[in-house]
Amino acid sequence: MLRGKLLGMLEILHWDDWGALSEESIRKTKERLSLPLDQLTEEIDKSLDQFRERLAGYAKRKETLQDLYGRIKNSREMLRSFRSFIKDPAQADRNISLWWIDKTEASKVMTSLEDSLKSEREGSCSYSHVTHAFGDNQLLLCVCVPHALQPLAERTLRGNGGIRWRAPVECDEKDTIDILHCIDTMFLSIPDEIKKINEDLAGTALEWGPKLASMFILIDEELEENVVAQRSNPTEEYFLLEGWIPADVFADASAFLKERFGASIFLHWRYPTSDEWQDVPTALSNPSGTRPYQLFISLLRPPTYNTFDPTSFIAFFFPFFAGCMVGDIGYALLIFVISSFLWVKGSTPVKKDVGKILFGVAAWSFLWGIAYGEFFGDIGHRLFHMEPLWVERSHAVLPVMAFSVSLGAAHVLIGLFIGFVRGLREKNNHLRNEKGGNILILLAIFALLASLKAPFSTVLFPSGIVLLLLGLILLVAGGGIGGLIEGLGSIGNILSYVRIAAIGLSSAILAMVASKFVDILGLSILGILIAFLIHVLNFILAIAGSGLHSARLHYVEFMGKFYDGNGKYYAPFARRRRTLWKKQ
Repeated sequence: MLRGKLLGMLEILHWDDWGALSEESIRKTKERLSLPLDQLTEEIDKSLDQFRERLAGYAKRKETLQDLYGRIKNSREMLRSFRSFIKDPAQADRNISLWWIDKTEASKVMTSLEDSLKSEREGSCSYSHVTHAFGDNQLLLCVCVPHALQPLAERTLRGNGGIRWRAPVECDEKDTIDILHCIDTMFLSIPDEIKKINEDLAGTALEWGPKLASMFILIDEELEENVVAQRSNPTEEYFLLEGWIPADVFADASAFLKERFGASIFLHWRYPTSDEWQDVPTALSNPSGTRPYQLFISLLRPPTYNTFDPTSFIAFFFPFFAGCMVGDIGYALLIFVISSFLWVKGSTPVKKDVGKILFGVAAWSFLWGIAYGEFFGDIGHRLFHMEPLWVERSHAVLPVMAFSVSLGAAHVLIGLFIGFVRGLREKNNHLRNEKGGNILILLAIFALLASLKAPFSTVLFPSGIVLLLLGLILLVAGGGIGGLIEGLGSIGNILSYVRIAAIGLSSAILAMVASKFVDILGLSILGILIAFLIHVLNFILAIAGSGLHSARLHYVEFMGKFYDGNGKYYAPFARRRRTLWKKQ
């Protein structure tokens, strides 16, 4: 309950600056406690209740003022059309009232009111009125009559279905002029009062936010330790903790525990039994160079043991594909600046990993930019006479598309081969036959296509037919009709890699369009501005498009051939203070 109160008060204060909360402030908060937390809980709870009532009072007053301001603003808007009529000196010493009437009955109501007033004054009628429509059916009528005739006018209007307009209760004055003045005054004063409350809350948050957050973390750690202790099978002399630990860090963990606790701890470890493997959490372990790309796996459930971790392949192919789509030296330099900032200045591990991934994209974009001869489109060619090392993709569309499909074929075949190997390791005949059949069919298609022009057509054509028949047999054996559909799907997967060429081509053309505006408008401010805006748009689309589509090629076309995301997340037992996970 104490933990919940602390979190609730932080939410009332709108304090969420967990990143600025230091270990030093938490340590100082703990030092101020004269007794352990479990002994001070009741005292802290009482103090927090008083503080919470103060904060709740601020919040309640602010909510009340916001509601009142909304009603005052609405009333002021309604009276806007009658303001000059109400303040007209000619209406002095007369009674002014406002009435809601049905628009379709307006003529009847006004005739009845006029007849009633004339009969009272024996043929003379001294009154005036103004109307304003609200919506399709409602009419707001402002009537001005002598004070003596006000009761008669009110009876007549009520008798014809009129409803008296009322100001907010806070401005419910007898005189309409006073009502208008009250509404104007409150309309101007309420925002200042709300601003003052916000300033008080901001000051309170600045002073008390870090203190309450530090106390919250300490209370949360105390609660977590108590929960762990309850699950540790305690006796009078010892308690037992058990769990999972990765084999590659066991030696270091064991040495640390023995150094820290000496003979007070007994450490026993064993490998999981065959029945326990389904419960073992997955702890991914990759070299430092590819570890940032585990971010792609974290978006899915982790792989199960004895399957395959695709992080290393993603670490190579993702920046390769994304760089091929961007393919511009100028954009590569911009991506490098962004990646360096995130890598060095990133406040969280995720931001640093994104920076490292973007660094790989920048490197490949730079290399592909050299191959395509692009520097902010054709600016490199215009200024530095830069020539492509391979092809100019805006003119060599078919070669680039053929290259993209070839990349897709290699990528998909690698995925199918991994699935085939997994089928062999797991002795899964269905998986083995289906992936093996897919591989043979794709190889058969490549052989048949090559035989159309290759000088070895007499060898490639019959070889392709044999591979095709063997592939069909394996596909039917592995998955029946579903296997044949899977084979057709693999062909579609390969063709979908055309998006690498298509996105890159659109980016290159858009960059060249920017230069065309300079040609048309000259080196004018307008021409340079339009070219700059087009490059900014193209740069954003290049990063977003290359990243999303490269990720899709991995998730669907590549990992879909072998990935099994049925593992369990590995969440090691530790103090969570360092990551400040509460901000999540």
